[in-house]
Amino acid sequence: MLTFGKGKKNLFSFCFSLIYSYLCSMKRVLIEIGTNINQRDNARLVREDLYAKFGENIHFTPSLKTKPVDGGDGYYINFLAEIHTDIPYDELRAWFKELEQECGRNKEDTRDGWVPLDIDILEYDGKRFCAKDWDRNYVKELLKTIVLVLFVFLLPTNTQAQQFDDYFDDATLRIDYTFSGDIKSTHIYLDKLNRIPRWYGKRERLAEVPMEGNGQIVVKSRKNQNVIYRNSFSTLYQEWLTSPEAESVQKSFENVFLVPMPKDTVDITVNLMDNRRQIIATMTHTVVPTDILIHRIGERDVTPYEVIHQPKDTARCIHIAYIAEGYTEEEMPIFMEDVRIADEALFAHEPFKSLQERFEVVAVKAASKESGTSEPANGLWRKTALGSHFNTFYSDRYLTTLNLKQMHDLLAGIPYEHIIVLVNTSHYGGGGILNSYNLSMTHHRLFRPVVVHEFGHSFAGLADEYAYEYEPIPMYPADVEPWEKNITTKVDFRGKWEELIGNLAPTNPRTPEPQKIGFYEGAGYSLKGVYRGCENCRMRTNENPEFCPVCRKVITEVIDFYTK
Repeated sequence: MLTFGKGKKNLFSFCFSLIYSYLCSMKRVLIEIGTNINQRDNARLVREDLYAKFGENIHFTPSLKTKPVDGGDGYYINFLAEIHTDIPYDELRAWFKELEQECGRNKEDTRDGWVPLDIDILEYDGKRFCAKDWDRNYVKELLKTIVLVLFVFLLPTNTQAQQFDDYFDDATLRIDYTFSGDIKSTHIYLDKLNRIPRWYGKRERLAEVPMEGNGQIVVKSRKNQNVIYRNSFSTLYQEWLTSPEAESVQKSFENVFLVPMPKDTVDITVNLMDNRRQIIATMTHTVVPTDILIHRIGERDVTPYEVIHQPKDTARCIHIAYIAEGYTEEEMPIFMEDVRIADEALFAHEPFKSLQERFEVVAVKAASKESGTSEPANGLWRKTALGSHFNTFYSDRYLTTLNLKQMHDLLAGIPYEHIIVLVNTSHYGGGGILNSYNLSMTHHRLFRPVVVHEFGHSFAGLADEYAYEYEPIPMYPADVEPWEKNITTKVDFRGKWEELIGNLAPTNPRTPEPQKIGFYEGAGYSLKGVYRGCENCRMRTNENPEFCPVCRKVITEVIDFYTK
């Protein structure tokens, strides 16, 4: 009989022993899947069959396009899957052969080099098979992407809080990097270390991230190599790599990341991924907290700011800072009014509206020497606090700033984690980069929807749900599942909006009848092959008045991740 007289410890130990026993009874299986006929459809169908059988006990790698080993024509799509199962080896192998036959594989086609589906077991319960395959480059590359799933069950809250106090001080380590290169190669360089009073990021679930992002920063204890902090991000540099300019020019971009200040020596790794979710650059460096060259900032001469609203619980909240760009000292009353408009627009949208008490918001009065923003296409360069400008990547409406170090200098000493830059211009434009910043014009009629849309990018990692008639370089390859949770290529749909399919979405301005949640083709800038969950959404058009149910679900999960 299970009793609770001795508190949570006995319950935790009992449950952990059950989980451990269950995991030990399961066999780890690694399989290799390949197809060179109707590659996209066959890859999708076999993923669906495998997921239907193994459910949450299977994990797929991204796909790689490879040439035949024998040097023949055409190409293969290959990917791996890791399975935990108690099915015996012979039974499992026989079932895989049935899948191959159902997909149309026969001996005659195989002799001619046509393979609708090939499934090989590379490893079963520690025993390896297909020795030659292990030496193939694409298998080695795919093995790097296998994710180890850590089971955390009934972990007491006070244990998580204790972990933060064990490893970190209540201060921020700001790390400045330079990312440089071109489409052929990428390099990461450490620039400077800074210490800022107080830490305003997460204090629990320190080694977890709510979304994968296009890159991650990982902090490990030097003593035991345990991961003690992790965060995901995207960068303007990675976006630039998809532009035509990256084919002929090498460039460098500033990047700034915030991590809690470690008490002892740590190793910090930065990984950058491409749009196939493959690591393209990595760099590890050591930080010694007592290093005399760590610059202390934010202790004096802090930029003036006002608190807009406070959270119900300051220990479990999300910190947002609006920062002025292109407002002179005399125009600060205009900035404060623009903050009010932006904040009202954001918290008029669900789920922000219902969960507003979990946010602290401040307005940072960073004064500029000149009013407005730079417009390179018109030959106008203005002296502003953040040096923002239109025509980023030669796109007329792409309004960004490349001066991330200056932005964080102006924010030092202020409670912030998520940044919204308000730009004093009436020209249409903006941008949002995950866990970097959200930037929007303020005096255009579409200011309200744009600032909310861009915050969907920078805060929740939501993808754009619109498409272009012509897309020179696909942002989302058709054989790779995007990490963004509001779009899919159907390559690996798990964990997105399965439970919402068939529900009715709210009526939108372009459809008189409610639309069912499902799969609507055209998203992520592509007209074909990328799907969204609803007909319309704030992430698709400025006219739609709200986030669709799929995006609301994602945003709610992110808010809960940081505050529960």
